[in-house]
Amino acid sequence: MEQAEKKQKYRESCGPLNFPIFFQPWWLNIVCQKGSWDVCLATDKAGNITGALPYYLTSFLGFKAIRMPPFTPYLGVWLNYPKGPLRNVKKYSFENKVMGELIGQLPRVFWYHQIHPEQVGNWLPFFQKEFRQTTRYTYVFEEIKPVEIFENVKSEVRTRLRKAQGLYKIEEGMPAQDFFAFYNAAMKRQGLSMKPRAAMFFALHAELSRRGLGEIYAAYRHDGKMAAALYLIWDCETVYYWLPVLEKAQGYKGAAQMLIYYAIQEAAKRQLKFNFEGSMLPHIEPVFRVFGAERRPIHQIYKAPNRLFYALRELLKR
Repeated sequence: MEQAEKKQKYRESCGPLNFPIFFQPWWLNIVCQKGSWDVCLATDKAGNITGALPYYLTSFLGFKAIRMPPFTPYLGVWLNYPKGPLRNVKKYSFENKVMGELIGQLPRVFWYHQIHPEQVGNWLPFFQKEFRQTTRYTYVFEEIKPVEIFENVKSEVRTRLRKAQGLYKIEEGMPAQDFFAFYNAAMKRQGLSMKPRAAMFFALHAELSRRGLGEIYAAYRHDGKMAAALYLIWDCETVYYWLPVLEKAQGYKGAAQMLIYYAIQEAAKRQLKFNFEGSMLPHIEPVFRVFGAERRPIHQIYKAPNRLFYALRELLKR
């Protein structure tokens, strides 16, 4: 199958096969601006898609590279498992075969780096092709019962949530311009500016709004000051804790937890899973963990041509 034919087949199949929101062609068209996106496809004898691997083709240090696009927490392998129960031996054989086909179609690049969705529990086919891996974690609620979640969190968190209900008011429909200004200010405090990506954010917002796949929530103090905000997005299976912002001023304690609990309730209303999108940061991970969701590994997979490049990459991260 020619590459253009693969991409067209992928575009036509994204809806019927329920690809995640970050894998959708319209999403990739917006976030892959400093390069292009393409896809590897595996099919069965009947021509049905058994697996897909969309990727962002760009550059790194002047070399051709596959990297993660902005605003995109996951992008990598997606598998269309056979219907019905699968014994482990057949499941693993299917994964190895399909992922092997997808990896074999990747273009030759100087640097490969993707963070695969939590569906991908098996990275063995990448290992066998001399890729490297780092394990990250996210937290996921498969079935959401907000009352049980509230009862099962630590007592001090329940107390904080009760107090927060008297301190803050959550409102929906925060204007995108106000959210982005709040978000950019928070990122600047961390030494990062999101202004160069403003056009990309507003393009995503416009498309999310048009499709009804996102909402912005904000927690306000009694004096009208904003304590925290959250851009929540979803697809047909999962609600994602996409872009959270917390104003770390004194007296805003509990606002983040209140917004998280509110977001979990929104996922419950839609009868969808809830994905925290993960964080390894020591001041954020415990905030996610206390709600009692299942911790799941995420595979960050990468490959470079030699050890010198790995050493240079580590140096640039400092």
